[in-house]
Amino acid sequence: MNRRDFLKCSGKACGAVGLGLLLGSNLLQSCASGLSVLRVTAEEGMVALPLAQLDQSAYTMIRVKNFPYDIGVQKTAAGDYQVLVLMCPHANQPLTKTGSGYMCTLHGSKFAKDGALLKGPSARPMVSLPVETKGDQLLIRTAGFHT
Repeated sequence: MNRRDFLKCSGKACGAVGLGLLLGSNLLQSCASGLSVLRVTAEEGMVALPLAQLDQSAYTMIRVKNFPYDIGVQKTAAGDYQVLVLMCPHANQPLTKTGSGYMCTLHGSKFAKDGALLKGPSARPMVSLPVETKGDQLLIRTAGFHT
């Protein structure tokens, strides 16, 4: 390969890498903006979330101060709310949210969006927390949760 061919080839490779980085960073930014974590505090074992905030998305992840796991809040087809603790019942490990549900990265257990067990080694579904609607608030009871 002569010097001219080498420079042409190197220039094309640099251009392709640059374009890939540009497109990749835009793709990653759009993915990252899809799921945010709402930080809240429980008072007397209850978390109060404004219903208006929950109407912005079908799924909201919350992180409660002094609570050991993140919590997933989702609106069901019936219009009520289901609240799941993002903890694998098999080994008390944090779960990762996936497009189709949840996954334990430690042993590979998989759970559906509603917390139902899809694949073990876990033998139980995800833990759900009691929830009620009061006025314009969704109240989630975190008191009494045990691993």
